[in-house]
Amino acid sequence: MCTKTIPVLWGCFLLWNLYVSSSQTIYPGIKARITQRALDYGVQAGMKMIEQMLKEKKLPDLSGSESLEFLKVDYVNYNFSNIKISAFSFPNTSLAFVPGVGIKALTNHGTANISTDWGFESPLLG
Repeated sequence: MCTKTIPVLWGCFLLWNLYVSSSQTIYPGIKARITQRALDYGVQAGMKMIEQMLKEKKLPDLSGSESLEFLKVDYVNYNFSNIKISAFSFPNTSLAFVPGVGIKALTNHGTANISTDWGFESPLLG
């Protein structure tokens, strides 16, 4: 019983402290300082997390019809199913401070390996 009340007491203390400090200031909030080294670590940890999330994510099937007027084709029906991302990489990703604005994310040379079952139908082929 005692172990459950301690986190509740700390939570109440934190909320009370935020309330008192915010009521005494004009601009309540939290001010934090982050170094470039912390941003670099965040990029490394974040990219690993994003890669894992994309590998586990089930992507919805895509299907539809399009008109290709430049080929003089009335329609092309397409269907992509069972879409899976097997690998994902952004090797040149960085975060940088922009004075007076915030943080800027930069990336280039990204790659992804995607597998899918696909098919299409057109009067041009039939």
